[in-house]
Amino acid sequence: MYKKIQSYQPLIIFISGLLTLSGMFFTVLITDDSELMNGIMAIFGGQIGSIGNFAEATINFSFLNLMAFTFPAIFSLLLLVISVRNIHTSLLKLTMGFVVTTVFVLSAILIIQLPQNTTATFSVFSIESTGTYDGAGLGIGAIISLISSIFGGITTLVFSILQLSK
Repeated sequence: MYKKIQSYQPLIIFISGLLTLSGMFFTVLITDDSELMNGIMAIFGGQIGSIGNFAEATINFSFLNLMAFTFPAIFSLLLLVISVRNIHTSLLKLTMGFVVTTVFVLSAILIIQLPQNTTATFSVFSIESTGTYDGAGLGIGAIISLISSIFGGITTLVFSILQLSK
């Protein structure tokens, strides 16, 4: 029975990684039920407003946000490829399973810290100030990514433990 479950786990883990990735296309930060930004804006940044040449507000690129949304999909794809090529339990699958578990846990932590990791630069008459979105809450995209990261982490941990049995 464990072998049957074990054969589908890499696919389930990959789907969890894709769900984590898909969360960036939805609203990730909200305040009082109003949408602030989607994950693409929280990752890559962009201009959010300007008043002529006097004042400007831009969201900065965030590598931590990029890691939170994309790394689970990338690493779970690697685990899927390794699992398809190696049918039997192996040390490589065990090691990769623990790496992917760590990536999913790190992703969940970074998604929880999304408001602190998203920064904006405000410029008025060439005087710059940087701030975070500490007061913002997590939107539906961040919640989808958070839940799928937690699920993916648990599933990958179980997958890794099953690699120990022969």
